[in-house]
Amino acid sequence: MSNHNGKHPQTKQTKKLAERIRRARERGDIWEKICRDKKIYTPTGNPDTGLAYKIAFEGYEPSHRETRGRLGLRDICTACYRIFRKKREATNPSEASLWWDRLSTKKKSDKIEKMYQMENDGS
Repeated sequence: MSNHNGKHPQTKQTKKLAERIRRARERGDIWEKICRDKKIYTPTGNPDTGLAYKIAFEGYEPSHRETRGRLGLRDICTACYRIFRKKREATNPSEASLWWDRLSTKKKSDKIEKMYQMENDGS
C-alpha cells in the first residue's frame, strides 16, 4: 500500500505515527481511543478521527504549523522540509553595554590601553 497522497510525502516522524495508528486499528481500537492515546485532537480539544485516518491510510502529511504542533511533530516547512528556527527575542542591553556603545572609538581605545597597562604594571 502506498502512503503517498501525491502532494507531500510523509516525514519519518509522521510515518511512525501512521504505523502506530494502523497497529492500534489492527488490535481493534476505536478511532476515538486512538486519537486520545496518540493526542490527535481538533483545535477545540475533540478527538480528530478524520485526521488520524488520513495520516494512517492516505499518507497525509500535516502542513499547518499549528496542527503539527498539536500532534507533537517537528515544526517544518512541508514544501522544502526545512526546520523552522525558533525566533530569538531581543534582550535589553545592560547599562554598562549602553555606556560602552556610546563612547567614541578613541575613548574606547584609550580605556582598553589604560586597562592593559594596569594589568601589566601589577604583575
